[in-house]
Order: sequence, then structure tokens, then C-alpha cells
Amino acid sequence: MIIRISGPALVINFCQRVGLISLFLFTGISSAETSFEKQPSIFELSLAELLNVRVDVASYTSERIIQTPAIVSRYDQNDLTLMGIKSLKDMLSFIPGFVLQENRAGGTPVMIRGIVEAFNQKILFLVDDVPYWMPSHSEIPLLGIPIEAISHVEVIRGPGAIYYGTNASAGVIKIVTKQKAGNSLAVNYDSNQKLNVGGYYFHAFNDDSHFSLGVESQKDNGFTSYFEGTPQPPSFPKGTPDFDHIVITEEMTSVLARFRYYNFNINFQTFDSMTNDTDEPTPLSIATQREHKGYLLHMDKSWQFEHANMQVYSEYNQFYLQFVSRNVLSLGNDGGFRFDNNGDNNTRWRTGVTFDYHWNNHLTLNSGMEFEKRRIENYNLYSVATNRNILRLIESQAVEENALFGQIDYQYQQWRFLIGGRYTNNSKSGDRVTPRVSTVYQIDNHQSIKLLYSVGFNSPNFTQLFINIPGTIEGNPNLRAELVKTTDLAYSYEKDNTLFVANAYLLKADDFIQRGFSNNLVSFFNSGSFDRSGIELDYQRVLKSYTLFANFSYSHQGNREISDDKLAAIVPRFTTAIGLSYPWDTRQTLGFSLRTISKRNKAPASYLLNANYNYKTERYSLFFTVKNLLGEKIVYPDTQDFVSEHLIEGDDNVNLSLSLKYLF
Repeated sequence: MIIRISGPALVINFCQRVGLISLFLFTGISSAETSFEKQPSIFELSLAELLNVRVDVASYTSERIIQTPAIVSRYDQNDLTLMGIKSLKDMLSFIPGFVLQENRAGGTPVMIRGIVEAFNQKILFLVDDVPYWMPSHSEIPLLGIPIEAISHVEVIRGPGAIYYGTNASAGVIKIVTKQKAGNSLAVNYDSNQKLNVGGYYFHAFNDDSHFSLGVESQKDNGFTSYFEGTPQPPSFPKGTPDFDHIVITEEMTSVLARFRYYNFNINFQTFDSMTNDTDEPTPLSIATQREHKGYLLHMDKSWQFEHANMQVYSEYNQFYLQFVSRNVLSLGNDGGFRFDNNGDNNTRWRTGVTFDYHWNNHLTLNSGMEFEKRRIENYNLYSVATNRNILRLIESQAVEENALFGQIDYQYQQWRFLIGGRYTNNSKSGDRVTPRVSTVYQIDNHQSIKLLYSVGFNSPNFTQLFINIPGTIEGNPNLRAELVKTTDLAYSYEKDNTLFVANAYLLKADDFIQRGFSNNLVSFFNSGSFDRSGIELDYQRVLKSYTLFANFSYSHQGNREISDDKLAAIVPRFTTAIGLSYPWDTRQTLGFSLRTISKRNKAPASYLLNANYNYKTERYSLFFTVKNLLGEKIVYPDTQDFVSEHLIEGDDNVNLSLSLKYLF
């Protein structure tokens, strides 16, 4: 029998099935086969060793930050907790070039290097290397990972590596979960009546097999925020207020489990979150009771041969949202957005294989292929009063995206050169080839200079393509995939428990997918091209007497009115973050953190100061935290439709938090 296959997309479509079958066939192979060479465990390092730690978000193997061919930052959850930063959102907001804020849709857009989208379509979110995002809107699970299960966060600013596909326009966020002993139960209570409980459990069967479990649940009475200048539909009566006080809440339940048996891994995650759970009357056109539901099942199997490594992986991710849209039918007549069948078929299925061949001590060849299928159910507008669907917004849809990628990694003396590319074929957005070229010169064992170029590919999601509410919002089925081309020049220094990274970047966005509000209509379009340029500084110093983190970012286009760049006006020119923890004695630690965002558009500069006290024994750890110690009213601009008059208060006033953790 002769099988005739032509074209890269068809090759991938055929080979992905072989890869998936291989995953299940080979999981039964005896554990006696050769296992991967073990790397030193990053989870067993002391604080004093932190700055020699390796990261792997930018490469196939663990590397020191001065060696990795990308602009990477790494922050440990335990370190930031001692500085008064106690949630994943706050951890991310501490990273240079990152800005997080609330919006009137009930979400938290993440801005990286001045690039943002209301539902986070510009961000690739990874949980232990596994992509996790919503096929309908591209939203990410910021409330879906138990905080007690998080070891640290690694991020790439810019598109980064060739083996990351859609959504990596602005950057890559990787949540690394714990894989070590250190069981805990924690309870936290805030003065705004927010109660959070969580825990982490680890059990090792032997040196190569273990099981871990993280859980978290949160109930929240919230705080009162003030919205002003909120865009209103033209059907509203003249004189309808565009301002009001709105209760902001965050509630969630999440579970994360991992099982490892030699070189076979199973990861499972599920969560349910609700934001802004209020039914108080309001004249505003906003979203409340926004619920996210998702689960993820991932499996992978790895092999190591004499000169090569191979991994086969597959995962199934269901993730959808639903929410109430206040006054969407008419003033005083609420509607809502939901999927048929409770979103059961809002899924992403991805499977693939990677193969690395180590030619010699200087040359490594990396390659891989993957297939992904995304689907959504019918998306509807319904009446809250009758609980009946009244308008079909999007018909059920499906798309396939296939990719081939390869890279040459050559090292000679103090030089390292990488050149590679990724071919992506999307059944609705067409195909593209995106390159990656990197040069790293290691001056000595402590310093390096990097020159990096990478291109991020991002296909439009189903909402951007197909949503249609006559006279209110319309999708654009002719949207093209966007490209973000980034060049970085960086200097990195590691020595004496000190890390310093200084980098300058220039990015150009082509066919950038934007949401806009004009003539009372929300629409999606390819905005053409615009540039971003800036500087980022990242300093970390870890000693027995103190731990100090400080960073700074500058965006040249920030807070400016640029005709072909609507985003620029809401980008801060400067952001800074500083955190310090000081061990008073063997049991007590004092800490603080300060995050600042400069003025942008009509939103004034903001200063968010937290302070923390920790008392720790062998079995217990007590935290007393004061959030927003200055009592600042933090005001955010409109990151949804870029309406300059629309402002949102995004943080509570002074807030007290008491936490107790039991260690066993």
C-alpha cells in the first residue's frame, strides 16, 4: 500500500495521530529503560543559591538566566509572600514590564510591554509547560491555580521560543508547581471579609515517582469600586448616569494534581471562579457574575537515548465563561452571555512530539510537530428575567492549527548561536513561518550579552471572528493572524548572590488584532503596524541578612496620543517595583513591597505599598499583612475599548490580612 501525503499541514495531520498512539503504547514500557539524566532539583536550593537557579521557559533544557536565549524573569512564591505579595495576580504585577488591572467586563487584562487585550488574547499561559487558555475568548486561568501549589513563576517578555504557538504575542507566563515534600494547610482572612483556605500535599513512592495535590477555595464579600465615564448604548435615555459604585469580588475553587512514574507524567487541573458577584441595580453597561469553568488533563512520556531525547504529549482542555451583561437589552433589563450545553464542547485538544539530537558537545538540533483542534458550542444572549435564549451570537465553530518547528543550537567557546523557525497552518487564518535568531556571548562565568530576534504568531479567536449583536458588537471573519516582531539587546550579570539584567527592546506589530469602540459599535480589526521600544532593569540580591528585589521599565511610546496606535495612550511610561524581606531573628521576618505605575491617559500615577510580618516555628507560620498601606485610590484606564473618559477604581483601601499556615 502506498500512502501519498503532500504539504506540511497534511504531514502534521497524519503524524500527530501516530504520536498520540505512541504516547499510550509506550507508557507501558518497563521503567528499566534508560531514564533522563537528572538535573539538580531547583526546588531543593536555599535562598542563597536562588540566583544560580536554572530556568527552562525559554529552552528545551534548564539553563542559567545569563545563558538562556530570551529575556526571562523568575520569582519564587515564598520570597514574594514575605514581601506582602500573596496572590498570583500580585506576583505577576511585580515583574518588569507587566501591568495588571480590572476592567468592566469583570476580567483582569495582563499588559506586557504595552501590549494588552481585554480577554488576554496576547498572552500564552502555561501550567508546567502545558498551554491553558479559552478557545472562545483566549482568556487565561488567573484564579485557577492553587497558590499553595505554586513554586515560582517564569516569564518571557516578547514572543520567545519557537516551540510556543498561538497567543505568545506579548509574552509567555509559566506557572511552575511544587514537586517536593513540604505539606501545608493555610487559611487567610482579610478585613473585607475575604476568606481563603488552601493546601498542598506531596507523597514520593521512590526517587522517580511521586504524587502531589494542591487545593484552594475563596469566598469574598469584596470592596466597592467607582466606575466613571462608562460607555453607554445609544438606546439609553438621555441623561442616564455613566458612573456608579460597583462591588468587586473574587471567588474560586481549584484543584491541581500531578502524578509522575519515572518518565511518564499525568497532570490534572479543574477550577470554577466567579468575579463581581452582585445583582445590585446599576445604570451602567457592564458585566457582573462572570464565571469561568475549566479543566485540563495532560499526559506526556519521555525517552533518552545515547545522543537524543524524545517526548510525546497530549492534553485535553475544556474552558469557558458565562456572565450577566447589565442593561444589555434595555435600561433596567439585564441579559447574559452563555454557551449551549454548559460549554461542554468548548475545548482544545493538542498533541505532538519533540525530538532533540545532540550531535556533539557543540551542536544540538531541536525539532517537533504538533496538532491542535479547538471547538466551541453555540454562544447565546439570554434574558435574565426569563432565563431564555433570545439571540444566537456565534454558531458552533471548530478550527485546526498544525505546526512544524525546528532549531539549530550551536555553542563554540564563549559564543552560542540559535537559528530556527516555526511553520503554523491555521484552517481559518492561513499559514505563516516565524523565525527565531539568537546570539549569546558569555563574557565570563558571570556575565553575558544577548542579541535576540523572534516573531510571535497569533491567530484570532472565535469571538473576534464571529460574534454579532446587531448595533452593539460585530466580529470580523476576515481578520488575519497578527505578527509581533521583537529585537532585544541585553546584558546579564550573576555573581555573589546577585542578579542584574538590563535590556533594551524594539518590537513591531503587524496586522495587530484590536477591539475598538466607535459610533456606539464595538468591532474587531487588523490595525496595521505600530512600534514599541523601551528599557527594562531587573535586580535581585539574596543574602542571609536580607532579600532585595527591584525592577524598572520604560516604554518610549507610553502615555502618548499616536494616531495609528490606540493602545499607546493607556500604556504607562514608567513602572517600578521594589521588595525587601529582613529576617529579624530565626523566627521573625519583616517585609514590604512597593509597586508604582506612572500616569497614563486620564488615570493618575499609582503607588501600591504592602507590608508584612511573619512569625515561623517548625510547624506553624503566621503572616500579618497590610495591603495598600498608603490608602491610595488606584485608578485604571479603559483596556477594553480604549475610551479615554472611562476610569475604574481597581484596588481596595487599606486592607488587613491574617494568615496561618500549618506545615507537616
